[in-house]
Amino acid sequence: MQVNMLEAKTRLSKLGEAALRGEDVVIANRGKPVVRLVRAESPNRWSPGAMNALLLDTHVLLWWLLKPQKLSRKVHALIENPYDRMLVGTARAERMVFVTRDAGILDSAAPVLGELLLEA
Repeated sequence: MQVNMLEAKTRLSKLGEAALRGEDVVIANRGKPVVRLVRAESPNRWSPGAMNALLLDTHVLLWWLLKPQKLSRKVHALIENPYDRMLVGTARAERMVFVTRDAGILDSAAPVLGELLLEA
């Protein structure tokens, strides 16, 4: 639907409701379209320049490193976001060994665990 500026001024709430329903609302000035009224997207929490940090627990860290297919696309996107810092809780070596053993990935996890423990 297209409305002129004066009509938009007097019917703004109705036009807003129409835009929220997904209708195309165009505001014109002297018959020439100048503004499109659209539904605002929810703000993105993960934006460049913000102080973003992602805290991973032991299971997620190990799955990401060793069995990435266990994680959803959304989790991959969060972990791989270049604008975030990734924080990993410090876990005792025994805890990481128990988790990898219980998940059946202790053999493949040993080299990665060794590197992580050396960096800690």
